[in-house]
Amino acid sequence: MKITWKDIVPDFLMFIIPVLAGILLLLREFAWMILILIIALILPGFIGNALLKGKLAREN
Repeated sequence: MKITWKDIVPDFLMFIIPVLAGILLLLREFAWMILILIIALILPGFIGNALLKGKLAREN
């Protein structure tokens, strides 16, 4: 199975949009809790996409 950007973009948008909103909130007023929540969104997003896409690509 060949994975293209067309396949990946929807997965990234699911966590990029909230991360961008969090960054905008950080620019307005810094809060450690917002920073921690942004990191909590980024890590599973990248790791989860890599694992799922890698596993799907290997199975087909």
